[in-house]
Amino acid sequence: MILPIVLIHGYGGEGRPAEVRRIYGDLPEVLYHRYGTPRPVVINLSRFITLEDGVTLYDLAQALHRALQQPEHRFLLEKGFNAIVHSTGGLLIRTWLRYFSPRPSPLRHSIHLAPAHFGSGWAHLGRGQLARWFRQVFQHAEPGTRILNALELGSPFAWDLHTWFLTHPVRRTFGTFEYVMVGSEADSRWFALPLRFAHEDGSDGVVRTAAANLNYRWLRLAPDPEALQTEGRPLKRFYHLEFLRTAPRTAFAVLAHCAHSGRSLGIVTGREPREQLLALLDRALTDETPADYRKSLQVFEEATRETYRQVAQEETPAWFRPWEHIWDRRRQYDPHAMVVFRVVDQFGEPVPHLDLYFRAARARRTLQVSDLIEHHHHNTQHAGTHVFYLRTHTFQEATGTWTPRIKNLGAFVLQVTATEPETRDLRYVPLTWPLAGTDLAPLIRPHETTLVEIQLYRYGRDRLFRLYPYRP
Repeated sequence: MILPIVLIHGYGGEGRPAEVRRIYGDLPEVLYHRYGTPRPVVINLSRFITLEDGVTLYDLAQALHRALQQPEHRFLLEKGFNAIVHSTGGLLIRTWLRYFSPRPSPLRHSIHLAPAHFGSGWAHLGRGQLARWFRQVFQHAEPGTRILNALELGSPFAWDLHTWFLTHPVRRTFGTFEYVMVGSEADSRWFALPLRFAHEDGSDGVVRTAAANLNYRWLRLAPDPEALQTEGRPLKRFYHLEFLRTAPRTAFAVLAHCAHSGRSLGIVTGREPREQLLALLDRALTDETPADYRKSLQVFEEATRETYRQVAQEETPAWFRPWEHIWDRRRQYDPHAMVVFRVVDQFGEPVPHLDLYFRAARARRTLQVSDLIEHHHHNTQHAGTHVFYLRTHTFQEATGTWTPRIKNLGAFVLQVTATEPETRDLRYVPLTWPLAGTDLAPLIRPHETTLVEIQLYRYGRDRLFRLYPYRP
């Protein structure tokens, strides 16, 4: 018997007209008939407020917990339930787990559909004046600034939340099985929009596959004690890899012909991905043991491989081939990775005035990091955070396959320098870190996010503080 299912929508869901069922399309009805044997499955539809500037994800997680404690819903906490969440709902349910869930959690299966775990480029646009005007005129609502802050690429909220789960793994801490499904194809109608995030390769038109995936890692480069005597010399030996933490493997699948929303390709309401989606839901909702979950990991991986086999065989329509350089469905599926650099000093304070760049160690004949970078974003809330979006594979027409690029990188040097413009008495020890493709292959993986924290050593000149012996 399937436990009750709670459906949780994403950002802006309450801005849609009419009743709550409009948010989820016919998915609740499909789930009810699919899993309602021999006893009807209980399905709860969420509706919550995101389009108010003062509301935070902490507020929503607390409100979710309060709703679960109501007499008519308390059985969910007592007997257990499943959650199927969309987009921002992924951040919401993980926030609830961290701050409000009992241990072990009554949440048995948490199934994430196109979750924005590591943000979305649309959040940057949603805070703009034009978006604010649209919300006020047509929806009589605010943009929900504090929710959008959490959704910005490289946000401090997402960094804090997901690094916490690295030291408190979901399955071990809460006993919850997590699953992620996402598309890698934007709705073709969105290509008319002059916005890269509406039709970005490696994304569903709103969320990047790498930003959705819960398979991620966090590493920190920190100064050695010798940094105290460096006098600003940029030598690698003054920094070391302090730790590397990797999230336990989470079931992850890229669905074929699947976008973030829409009646045709939308992951929640769309017709195209529905069959593949339901097959994976069948698998996920019936997992009961760690052994079952290990099997699901393989099933989800095979679903991704099947998606890429299917897409590789599809040719661009003949009438569109002269414009293939503008859009090719297969290139939309090029695997990408996100790398989030967070540069702080040894006290954890952001380093705002910095230069972070990749310098080729050899001649330009070899593939360099700059050739992989598709997009760069400087986070507006944390001055030391920079997000890079890398194309890790490219589709090759001749072979009909996706060729990896990371391992072919030539030698290069990661360099980070910083200044303190408001005084001449404080300096930072520069970081110079030689790397090659073979070094990056285990750290930067397709469809995944890597969090890199760099602690630059900040030190003052001798005259900043002096002691003078007292002589009577």
